[in-house]
Amino acid sequence: MTLDVVTLLAELFPAEWGAVEPSRVALRRLSGALTNAVYDVEAAPDVDGQRGPRLLLRLYGFGSDDFINRANEMSWLAALAAHGYGPRLLGAFMNGRCEQFLASRTMRKDDLVRPDLMAAVARNFCQLHAVQSRSLEKPTASEMWGQMRSWTEVTVEAWRHVIPTRNPQAYDQLVQAQLPWDQLEAESEFLQAALEGISDCLVFCHNDLQYGNIIQLLVGHDADGSPQYGDVILVDYEYAGINYAPYDIANHFCEFAADYHSDTPYRMDYSRYPTLAQQSRFPMAMPADWPMDRRVAVFQRQVDRLTLASHFMWVLWGLMKSREADETFSYPGYTIERYREYQRKKAELYGPNATAASVKATLAEAGATPASAAAAGL
Repeated sequence: MTLDVVTLLAELFPAEWGAVEPSRVALRRLSGALTNAVYDVEAAPDVDGQRGPRLLLRLYGFGSDDFINRANEMSWLAALAAHGYGPRLLGAFMNGRCEQFLASRTMRKDDLVRPDLMAAVARNFCQLHAVQSRSLEKPTASEMWGQMRSWTEVTVEAWRHVIPTRNPQAYDQLVQAQLPWDQLEAESEFLQAALEGISDCLVFCHNDLQYGNIIQLLVGHDADGSPQYGDVILVDYEYAGINYAPYDIANHFCEFAADYHSDTPYRMDYSRYPTLAQQSRFPMAMPADWPMDRRVAVFQRQVDRLTLASHFMWVLWGLMKSREADETFSYPGYTIERYREYQRKKAELYGPNATAASVKATLAEAGATPASAAAAGL
């Protein structure tokens, strides 16, 4: 593989990599990425002791174009780079791209609850959510609903016709979970009826802020050689787009349950979901003239309800990933974990049998919208 990588880099970056011998190059695969294979590619010093080039190589996962719009992704990366945010995009090729390598450490699950790092992530959300306002006209709708419809269509086809034949072991595992896989379209319609317009704070969102997508930059070393880390940066914008700011926070809170470096990385422990005190560290995109206690309460209600959308989006993603067998991660197991929590949360908020029609009728009877219902706690 090293030879192929060096050949590719020599074609993309002849000035830096054209004269680099493959024997000088080390490839180190980075853990935590579930969609792609990500490598730290570094060339050792040459015979004169000159430091070799180094970059991050991202190879797109098989079938990922079904749920990732690469053109949109590249556009957002360019916008972020223009604002000096995140690693620079160095180049792209058919099934991947190259990015600036940032000396850093990737956060682990326990870092998410460290008060200093939690505050740093919250500040990064504020900065990220401001990118759109500096780059584009004010958006009028979340892109999530179109993406959800598209993913649902692909997933229904996968469930009915692809997974049973291409990955029968996964299909059997999913069937044995006894979950309503045939109701995905109905659940998508329910979510749109219940949540569309829940927030008017439409911003550029990351939409996938798990701990593996948060890095802390290396700033130096102690006298004993121990590394010291400073600023926190959010990376990997494959699923980014215009969405509700509280959704981005809700999705991040759901990721507190994950430990992708355990012996069972697909399992989720929702007892680790942030407490109300921890949630209050995050920005509240509410009118500034509201009393603070109301701002916090409404923000938390919006986030709470939007966890449903997060769970459902990753159910769809997990089913699409289950089309192919994978020895490193149980996508069927992960999908089951998220769907069960979706059902539990839906029952808590709306009742287990809620439908698009019943939600619309309830809102109409109360003269409410998803936004006003969340604000009032209905």
